[in-house]
Amino acid sequence: MTRDGDGKVAFTWDGSDPDTGDTLKYTLYVDTTDGKQTPETGLSNLTAKTASVALEAATTYYWRVKTSDGINSSYSIVYSFKTQ
Repeated sequence: MTRDGDGKVAFTWDGSDPDTGDTLKYTLYVDTTDGKQTPETGLSNLTAKTASVALEAATTYYWRVKTSDGINSSYSIVYSFKTQ
C-alpha cells in the first residue's frame, strides 16, 4: 500500500490460478469492520492487480482480495492498518 498525491491509498496484490489461460478478476474489500463487508462500487471484477481508494485519517481499516477465474474463487487473509 502506498499513499498517492490525491490522498488515496493504492493497494496492490498478486493472484494466481493453477489453470493456465484463465482470466482472473479481483474484488478488493476495504472496510472498518472486518474486511468482509460489501465492497465499494468499482472495486469488484477488477482486471488490474491494483486499486486506489480514498480513506479517512486516523482510522483502522481491514482489507482482503478475492480472486476469481469465473468458476472458482479464493480469498486472501484479512490485513489491517491504521491511517494517520
